[in-house]
Amino acid sequence: MSERWDGDFVPPMLAVAGTRPFDDPSFRFELKWDGWRALAGRQSKRLKVWSRSGHDMLARFPDLEDLGRRIPSDMLLDGELVSLGDDGRPDFLGLGGRHPPHLAFVAFDVLAEEGVLLLAEPLSARLRALTRLNGGGRLFRNPGVEGGQDRGIAFYQAVADLALEGVMAKRLAAPYLPGQRSDAWLKLPVWTRIWLRIVGVVPRQRGVSLILTGADGAPAGQVTCDAAPPSGVATVLVETRGRTSDGRLRHARIVAFGEEESR
Repeated sequence: MSERWDGDFVPPMLAVAGTRPFDDPSFRFELKWDGWRALAGRQSKRLKVWSRSGHDMLARFPDLEDLGRRIPSDMLLDGELVSLGDDGRPDFLGLGGRHPPHLAFVAFDVLAEEGVLLLAEPLSARLRALTRLNGGGRLFRNPGVEGGQDRGIAFYQAVADLALEGVMAKRLAAPYLPGQRSDAWLKLPVWTRIWLRIVGVVPRQRGVSLILTGADGAPAGQVTCDAAPPSGVATVLVETRGRTSDGRLRHARIVAFGEEESR
């Protein structure tokens, strides 16, 4: 007999870091969103939205009540809460307010349908259930492609060209493992390399923070390192996961220091 969903929170399955984009027909490749992980479900007429740790997200974002008209009764979805800018791109900082202007729930998995838990089903079966979900309003289905020759790498490159967050690679035969971190799900973030100018060095308790600007002098934020750059070095190559709406680096890390200008 199939196990029933009781309307309560299910701890989400977690991914591990991948090393590089790849092609594999046994995987699905989908967009990795820059937002907050969330689960949304409706049992009868009662809608619930949980954070990754099980906190009530309806209390924080009351506008999500709109999902109650979109999610079928006795269905539980896994997905991401995102705030979309006027250009349609994710704006992570937009989630800081109580009423983000373009708040959306992007569904990428179905954990229960018609009250039946699908956790033991392979991802391929859960994705078929996802295709039966009618989007609209604040509810979207996550775009992606199933693997095959050149599809995974090509999808990653398309995401990188758009300077989006990254790609999730998920094994189609894998069940859903609540609360577990599994290499059946791989995170493949997009990193961009950029040369920046060092305009200040701030000592810290451990290491230093470098104050950086672009070539045009626009502030680019700070990046930490173990020690100050060599004398005379005024540029640094960093990898970043993109920029905030005000141009500051996100998750920046140093790749190399520039050549000494005195040479």
